[in-house]
Amino acid sequence: MGLSAEIGAFVAGVSLAISPVAMFIAFSLKPLRDFFLILFFFSLGAQFNVSLLSDIIAPALL
Repeated sequence: MGLSAEIGAFVAGVSLAISPVAMFIAFSLKPLRDFFLILFFFSLGAQFNVSLLSDIIAPALL
């Protein structure tokens, strides 16, 4: 068909969203979603530089 992988993923997502098993898929993937959410906030916190906090606190309060 000549479509890109992104378009194929979009079509697959839309077709799964309207299928009767959509709630089962969402429930099954919830632990994976939670794992990546924790990983995201952990990596964000690990990159935080505490020494720069004094430089940005005044503009943040204004």
